[in-house]
Amino acid sequence: TFLQRQGAIDYLSAPVLPRGDHRTAEWARDWKNDRNNSYYQLTFRGDLEVTDAITLTSISAYAKSKVDTFFTEDATRAHGLADRLFGNLKTFNQEVRLAYDTDNTHAIVGASYDWAKSVDLTYYGIRDLSLNTTLTGEVFGDVMSTIRQRNKSYAGFANLEQKLTENLTVNGGIRYTQNKLSAANCNYDGDVNGNPTSSQLLSNLFGTSTIVPGFGASVGNPNSD
Repeated sequence: TFLQRQGAIDYLSAPVLPRGDHRTAEWARDWKNDRNNSYYQLTFRGDLEVTDAITLTSISAYAKSKVDTFFTEDATRAHGLADRLFGNLKTFNQEVRLAYDTDNTHAIVGASYDWAKSVDLTYYGIRDLSLNTTLTGEVFGDVMSTIRQRNKSYAGFANLEQKLTENLTVNGGIRYTQNKLSAANCNYDGDVNGNPTSSQLLSNLFGTSTIVPGFGASVGNPNSD
């Protein structure tokens, strides 16, 4: 039963600590409690003077962020709420524009492309939490939550500033953007009754999703390039 497990004993027998000093808290001894996050970005810009009045500009940018963070929320030695947040985000942007510049006329026409792909994963270690036991006696040791998204955006734009007289200037602009978003998410149990390779209970009860056995929904195909 739950009360006979060592993790439950550690969880329920943890002393109540005074507020104000977070260093007096306990943590799961086999949990890393560290983080490994990174981010970098590359940007390139090029300008070509086609004529004295016309300039061609190209701007490219790529960024990547990676997150891997371990932490515990219960402040005890048990795995009541031992979490891990990890995933990554990649983005790319390309813009090309042509500018026309004279004393009376300033005009820009161009196009842009944006691409982004993200993977957001959350692991919940709950093997010592009392709420992880079902009415039929199944014990869930951990739960995974996955969210995968991909976004593509295409745009075209133009802008005109025309000086008609010394006191009158006409401005006009237009932009069209088309977005395409695909996403898939799923929550599933990864460890039942201490056996990580056992058939997932939720999957057997409610079927499968397009990502992994469990609960999930998908729009498009975020795993394609």
